[in-house]
This record gives sequence, C-alpha cells and structure tokens, in this order.
Amino acid sequence: MTFDYRKESHPWGIEPLDELKQFATQLKSGTVLDLGGGDGRNSLYLAHLGFSVTNVDRSPAAIASFLERAEAESMRDLCTGIVSEVGSFSFQSYDMILAINIIHFLSPNLFPELFHQIKESTRPGGVVIIADYLDGGPFRNPEYDQYWLQSGELKSLYRDWHILEYKEVMRIPRKINSDGAPMENMWALLVARKPE
Repeated sequence: MTFDYRKESHPWGIEPLDELKQFATQLKSGTVLDLGGGDGRNSLYLAHLGFSVTNVDRSPAAIASFLERAEAESMRDLCTGIVSEVGSFSFQSYDMILAINIIHFLSPNLFPELFHQIKESTRPGGVVIIADYLDGGPFRNPEYDQYWLQSGELKSLYRDWHILEYKEVMRIPRKINSDGAPMENMWALLVARKPE
C-alpha cells in the first residue's frame, strides 16, 4: 500500500506537522532523517530552519517532487532524497529522526528492528518525533499485513528517554479519502529526547 505521487501530488498537504513546528524551533540545527517523508512537507520546513535533511521514501515520484521543491526554494544544498524502503535503508547518526505515519505501512516483523535502528541512530541529546494511527479504528484495513500501534505503546518504548510530549487524539490527516469519506482514526504522537 502506497500513494501514487504521480497521480496525487501532496497527499498529506504541504504544511508541516503542527507538533514539528512547535518543537523544531527549540532545537539547534543539525542533521535530520525523515523516514517515509513523501514529497517533503516536514523535510523542507526543517531545511528552511537550517537543518540538513535526508528524506527517505519508497516512491521515486515523491522523492523527485521533494528535490524539485527543494531546488525551487533554494534549499537543495540542505536536502538529500533517497528512494528506499525504510527496512533496507542504511542508518547513520542524526540529531533528529522523524517517523510520521509510516508505522502502519510496516510489516509486523519489521517494526522491532526499525525502532531499534531509530533509537540507536539518534545522537545523545537528539530528538525523535514519531506518530501514527492506533489499532482498533476504522482506518485499519485487515487485507494488509501491517503493524498497528497499541495505546501507550510508543510511550512505553521510549520510557528510558525524556518524553517531551505524548498524546493520543482523533486525527484527520487528510480532508477526505479517495471515496469522499473522512480519513480519521485515533493517532499517537511522541516527542522524546535521548539522554546525553
């Protein structure tokens, strides 16, 4: 399951995540990994703040759109786009890692390894912003073998970090689904800082 960025440009909009805007300005610039960053709504926002951003997405059309926008906004020197599945990407170390709305695209066997990689690849004092849908809502499609977060799971996974924000809320990330119905589900968001 993926979006066809050739047919639907900016399926998540062009504005960055509100919570990213809230926390990004409190951080010094550095390196960012945006996992499943699509056509770059969050990556470009961070580049404008002076962060060096690597956006990884499996869609070549999404990465092409991201790099075109980066060029048009004179941010190309701060933006790297990589076409890759997140499960086969070679992590380095980063000051911030974003994983926004990608967990439900993962298979259950990939989830533990990916979160191990995220924790290990975040530098001491670095921040993660992770958000995705919770299990049990109308958004879940049982036809797909996907991982769905349980209530409180993200908070538990990062209990050894400094949790800056954790919330579970009803979320409508897109105005409407392709059939015209609202796309809404319970959604968890975690912002956490790795201990120094």
